[in-house]
Amino acid sequence: MYYRDEKIFTPTKDQGYIILIEGRIGSLNANKPTGYAGEVQRMTFALADVLGRMSEDDVTALREHQNKVLTPREIEEARIQMNKRMEENRDKPSI
Repeated sequence: MYYRDEKIFTPTKDQGYIILIEGRIGSLNANKPTGYAGEVQRMTFALADVLGRMSEDDVTALREHQNKVLTPREIEEARIQMNKRMEENRDKPSI
């Protein structure tokens, strides 16, 4: 885990994999509970594999970030930053 600045969490490669895999498992279980048991099993195996090669500190940092509750001030700061980034991209040509 590393931080670009004090408030922005940027996941490492393995932490990013964990986020993607857990999201995929949640999506499969919520939207397609029957017929995708094999895919859920494959994703669960992949999750265990990635967790097995990560350090305990990286896992702890990821879980702390995932379980963090933002204060109203932090929510407002995030909203302002997002609006700023959107305004910067407004006049850029699309691909």
